[in-house]
Parts: sequence; C-alpha cells; structure tokens
Amino acid sequence: MLDSDYFKGDKIQISLGVFIEGLVPVYRLASKEKDLNRARAYKEAIEFGLSKLSKLQILEKGILSGRVFENAEGGFCFDTACKKIRIDNLQHGISAIGAASSAGL
Repeated sequence: MLDSDYFKGDKIQISLGVFIEGLVPVYRLASKEKDLNRARAYKEAIEFGLSKLSKLQILEKGILSGRVFENAEGGFCFDTACKKIRIDNLQHGISAIGAASSAGL
C-alpha cells in the first residue's frame, strides 16, 4: 500500500502524519466490518507510516540531522532535512500517533 518512492529515504515529510490520520478511521471500519484483508493492509500501512514518521521526531536535546533546535524536543521536523519546524507539523504528528494508539496499534 505504501510502496511509493514518496515514503522512502529523504522524501519523508510531515504530510505522512495527515496520511496516517486518514488511514485510522478506514482501518477501524474494515475491522468492524470484518474485512480482514483490508484491515491487515491498513494496519501494515499505519505501522509503516508511524515508523517513517518517527524519523522526523526530535528525540533528545533538540537535535535532528545535526541541527540544534532550542526547546524542540519531542517536536517534528517538516522533512528529514529538518530546515523548519511548524506547530501544525507537531499537531499532525501527535494526532496520527494518538489516533493509531486509540485504535490499538
């Protein structure tokens, strides 16, 4: 489902958070309707997306990709080049993680 080059290497962007936010409701629906093949595909896509999204998170001391961001620990960069951080990027990343967690993923 996520075999596109868009999700590989340095092309990872915070829009992935929006993508995951949209996948969680269809995963829930497929699970509810017992459409096991779709539910499994959505689950795999969400988990894959979360693993890529984690590469955008600033984990310690505000450092990512060799750049230092004061008070940015836990935030999300726009992309792996990490040239900018915006509050909406943070919101989509957190919302995607929260939605996946609430769906049991």
